[in-house]
Amino acid sequence: MATITINDLPRETFDKVCRNLLEYEYPTTERFPTLTLASKRGILSARTVWAGLRECSPLRELFVKVLEETPFFTIGTRMPDLEAVSQSEYAKLMATLSLCGLILKAEGIGRPSGFYTYLAVVLEQFPRIKHLRYYPVTKRYFDGCWSTQTRFRWGRAEYYCTLAGEPARAYSPGMKRCGDNDIVVFCQACAKAGLELESVTVPLFGNRGLWCAVQPYATPSSIKRLSVNLTGFGERSLGIRSNAIIQLWIAGLPQLEFLEIAVARKAEETTVTPTHITGFSGFRKLTTVKEFRLLTDSTYFFQESDIIDNLRWFPMLKRLSLGYIQLMNGTWDSLVWRLLPLNLDALWVLNPITIERIPPDRVRRHDESHQGKWPVARSCRWIHARVPRDHAIYPAGSDFDYSGFSIFEQDRE
Repeated sequence: MATITINDLPRETFDKVCRNLLEYEYPTTERFPTLTLASKRGILSARTVWAGLRECSPLRELFVKVLEETPFFTIGTRMPDLEAVSQSEYAKLMATLSLCGLILKAEGIGRPSGFYTYLAVVLEQFPRIKHLRYYPVTKRYFDGCWSTQTRFRWGRAEYYCTLAGEPARAYSPGMKRCGDNDIVVFCQACAKAGLELESVTVPLFGNRGLWCAVQPYATPSSIKRLSVNLTGFGERSLGIRSNAIIQLWIAGLPQLEFLEIAVARKAEETTVTPTHITGFSGFRKLTTVKEFRLLTDSTYFFQESDIIDNLRWFPMLKRLSLGYIQLMNGTWDSLVWRLLPLNLDALWVLNPITIERIPPDRVRRHDESHQGKWPVARSCRWIHARVPRDHAIYPAGSDFDYSGFSIFEQDRE
C-alpha cells in the first residue's frame, strides 16, 4: 500500500489540517485574542516540515497571522526584523502591524533624529496595513526577563535595554530621549508612508500602570477605533491634564466610532486617597462615537456628574462600558437612571464601587455590584470580578492584573 504524504492530501483535507493549527487565547486582562505559543510554534514547524507547501495559500495565511502578532523592536538605530519582512512578499499581505517601544542597544538610549524618515520608508512596503498595535513593553518585560527591577518598586519602568537585556541609562551624543512618545513617532511614520490606519490599540496588560501608558495626541485622523492606557498627573503626565479624562486630542479624530480608555496609577503612586478625575469641556461633540469604554483602578474616583458630563460629548452613543469606577458624592442607582435618556443598546458595568472619606486621609470602599440593575439599556450586564481581599478592595501595589471588558465577551449570557 502506497504511503500517503501531505502532498497527496485533497485540498479540503489540507485546509482543515491548517485550520487546526489555529488556537487563540484571550485573557480577561487583555483587549484582544492572540495565538497561543503552541499555535505559533505549530505554524512555524509546519512551514519547515512541509517546506514544499509553505507558499500554498493556507500556510501562507497562517504565517501572515504570526507576523501580524509579532512585536517588532528597535535594535540599535534600526528595526532589522521589520526591514527583513518589508522586503518579502508577506509585507503586502499584512493588515495588522505590531510595533514595540522597547529599544535594545549595546550602549546609550534613544533614537537618532532620522529614525522617523527611515521608518516611513520601511513602512511604505506594507500598503495594506490598517491596524496598529503598539506595545510600550511586552509581557516578558513584566515577567522580569528584561529588567533588574523587582515589580518596578521605584520610579517608572526602563524603556531602554542593552542587547544583553540590562536597562540602559547612559545617553549617547546625537540621541534623543523617547519611549513615552514612541506611539507618536510610529503613527506619524505610518502617515508619512501613506497608510490610512483604521485602528490603534495598546494592550491592556491588566491595567498595571505607567509603563503601559501612552500619549495619543498624534493619533491619525483616519482611525475609527482607539484603545489606549493613560496615567498620571502633573510633570510626568502621559495623557491626563487638569484632571480630565477626555482630552483635546480626541477632537482631531472625526471618524472615531469606538473609544476605550484605561486609567491607572503612576508606578511610584501608593496613596490610599484616590484622586478626583473630572470631565472636559474644551472641544466639540463627536457625533461619530458609538461605543465608549472607561476602565480605572483604585487610584482615581469620579463624582456622579463627571460620568454624565463626559458622555455629553458623544450624543450618538449606543454602547457604554464602565469598569472599576469609584463614585463619590453619588450612587450607582442614581447614575444608572440618568443614563436612561441616552437610549443605549448595551450597558456593561464591571465592579462598581462607591467610596466615603474617613478622616483624615483614608477612604472606605463599598462594592455596589448588587445595585443599579435597572433596564436602562436594551442589554444590561453587571459583573463582579475577583479582587484581592487585602487593601480594602484593590491592592496598593502594581502586581495585580485588573480584568478588562473582555470578561463580558467571554461570559455571554
